[in-house]
Amino acid sequence: GAFQAVTATGATDGSYLIDRDALAALNGGSLPDGVYRIELRTVDTSGNRSRSVALDFTLDTTTPTVTGFGLSGSSDTGTIGDGLTSAGRVTLVGSTEVGSTLSLAGTSVSAGTGGSFQIPNVVLSEGLNNFTLEVTDLAGNSAQATVTLTRQSAAGTDVALAWNLLALDAIRLTVTDPPIATRILAML
Repeated sequence: GAFQAVTATGATDGSYLIDRDALAALNGGSLPDGVYRIELRTVDTSGNRSRSVALDFTLDTTTPTVTGFGLSGSSDTGTIGDGLTSAGRVTLVGSTEVGSTLSLAGTSVSAGTGGSFQIPNVVLSEGLNNFTLEVTDLAGNSAQATVTLTRQSAAGTDVALAWNLLALDAIRLTVTDPPIATRILAML
């Protein structure tokens, strides 16, 4: 098409800034997300024109979404998808926009082919564990996703037996004579 005059702000280094409103005006008044090509040329105060330069760009203002954020199949020791595990160290998985950067508790990974990602070696404390995942796509749009996971004792653990083992270890560590140790254990 024909060139349209646009006023741009020039910087001392020779670069120019064309704001979103100016681009929208060139596009007929709106500038939805999509792929665009503009051709630029400058005209100085004497009327000298530069050669035109084509610039292709993709406008992306959409916030990324995260789906399927949770325990990997190998980390989910209970019913798959229930957020319960007996593992102390897990891998979290999910999906988002390809190339997005995901950050969780100081670990950053990139979403690969198909947008899938894995965050390995996430430590869980006993009980509820809340995580907030930060995701930033290639255009700089960012969002958060949260998940609550529960680490519970491994199935089959007998609480009374575990308590008895702890009491016996305490007695053994104090090197108490058997008659006194028996009285201490009876009082507990």
